[in-house]
Amino acid sequence: MAKMKRMDQVRMIIKNYESTQSIKATARQLNLSKNTVRDYLRRCKKHNDDVSSLLELDDDQLRLIIYPVKSKETKDRQEIFSDLTDYLIKELRRVGVTRHLLWEEYRLKHPQGYGYSQFCERLKKEIGRKELTINLKHPAGEVMMVDFAGKKLGWVDVHTGELYTCEVLVAVFPHSQYTFVIALPSQQIADFVYGLNQALLFFRGVPNVILSDNLKSYVTRADKYEPKFTQLCEQLGAHFQVDLQAARVAKPKDKASVESGVGIAYWRIYGPLRNEIFHSPQALNEAIGKQLDLHNTNPYQKM
Repeated sequence: MAKMKRMDQVRMIIKNYESTQSIKATARQLNLSKNTVRDYLRRCKKHNDDVSSLLELDDDQLRLIIYPVKSKETKDRQEIFSDLTDYLIKELRRVGVTRHLLWEEYRLKHPQGYGYSQFCERLKKEIGRKELTINLKHPAGEVMMVDFAGKKLGWVDVHTGELYTCEVLVAVFPHSQYTFVIALPSQQIADFVYGLNQALLFFRGVPNVILSDNLKSYVTRADKYEPKFTQLCEQLGAHFQVDLQAARVAKPKDKASVESGVGIAYWRIYGPLRNEIFHSPQALNEAIGKQLDLHNTNPYQKM
């Protein structure tokens, strides 16, 4: 609604409508929009179909009918959350940011705000409105999704003090979100295939499909239907009798589970190890393994 009308203006709307029985005529005579007249009449009729009876009320009584007092707590919570949704969705895309973290910050500023379950449900609805998605079903053990994390880890040479950065490979089974993480010297083919072997050893099983992004160490020619894979990866696929597949270019939702797994790695591994200093790749991977065990044994929610 535009600017709130005074009670004398509301009375004029009622009188003109009673005289003309026409929203269009009332709007024209009072120089108002038809929607404004319709809205005020709706408010009147919600109280009494005989809108002329409202003319007998004093201004205070009429005001309570036209502008009913809402529950301040309910109104405030809804409005505050609605104002925050764009910010919450934007923050949720940042490294290490979870729904629980956002909820804790939200409750710190708004102690009377929504509980965690309501907060998540409302945020889920807002995300659904802004980003239409399909909930894909993944059979257990069917696909192992792999990708390199965007951020690196590192270790320091104890003799020279030189910092060596490591690529971090993440592998996920989307049905269970069972996750494997390993730090590798590079994204070169040999290191990548070594990482895939370590993942299969960790999972103690072989999937039907390995799905990865169009990494140079994995794909030599990207194609929507028939991508061409590197020779070493083809040999690995033939050895384990695994079907190699590549995600479509610029379609991260094709491998959303491993994208989520990278986010979990930032949260469950990068975060806890951020202040640790390691002096060999072996020590770094041992620490990763301990954090990984904590993650994989942590009970899942809504699964």
